[in-house]
Amino acid sequence: MSKTKLITLRADQAELIVAPHIGGAICGYRHHIDNVICPWLRDASAQAIEEGLVSDMSSFPLLPWFGRLRNGTFEFEGQRVTYPSAKPDSPHSIHGIVRNKPWTVESQQENELVIRYTHAPDAWPYAFVAEQRFVLEPLRLKVHLTVTNTGHRVMPVGMGHHPYFVRHPNTILTAGVGQAWISDEEVMPLNLVMHPDTDALKQGIAIDRHVFDHPFTAWDHVADIHWPNERRTLRMTATQPLDFLVVYSPPGKDWFCAEPVSNTSDAFNLNASYGPTQVGGQPLEPGQSLTSVMTFEVAFSD
Repeated sequence: MSKTKLITLRADQAELIVAPHIGGAICGYRHHIDNVICPWLRDASAQAIEEGLVSDMSSFPLLPWFGRLRNGTFEFEGQRVTYPSAKPDSPHSIHGIVRNKPWTVESQQENELVIRYTHAPDAWPYAFVAEQRFVLEPLRLKVHLTVTNTGHRVMPVGMGHHPYFVRHPNTILTAGVGQAWISDEEVMPLNLVMHPDTDALKQGIAIDRHVFDHPFTAWDHVADIHWPNERRTLRMTATQPLDFLVVYSPPGKDWFCAEPVSNTSDAFNLNASYGPTQVGGQPLEPGQSLTSVMTFEVAFSD
């Protein structure tokens, strides 16, 4: 397979473009309606694809952790693990390993794709295999993400996805969530509190009028996005262990993120002080696998 090959899946009017070589990322998810392209996620630009900029894709997988890891370091089972940050402007390693690695194609059909990444121990001293299975239907996309511990020791694991949704001035996000992690200026978690917009989020908010960068606990595994001007909606659901929802809506952008994840930022360090429902993440025994499914169901109203 060419290292620059994009793979396009189709199902009726639905189209999904995947870049296995760019961290197993999605480059576009859209519908073609009467010669009009209707994007659900932010399209990756030709330049971002050419340069392999995973953070500019439509969505990418997060594994073996979501968020930042303070100074790239934590202790687990009596061993200090240090995975240095790849960002020169921050000492905190972010969003795991797999998004920065090329994946290989295991199988491909018109509307289904399986890709895999195999990790040999390095600074991350645990062997594992990650697999994504994309299944595209006319009005639904399912992304199965599986991690298997192929080593001989227990491995700490967090997982999730980082989708960037199309954002207009009146795009509405609705989600049932609990407390939010409040962060410092380095986006490292400080404390867990009730967010003033939690109740509003449950009723639906115009995301363009709010600035968020918070992992929320106790997500009810459903998030609805409504584009009223275009009379279309997307419902995102996710299975356990994706029990946290990160809402990221920086000002002045034409996108926002609603990320289903299994841990909060710096969970591998915070779990010494907080419980699993507050920080997430879990140990994975040798030979054990963990699978989550993220589903997008889309609808057009008359």
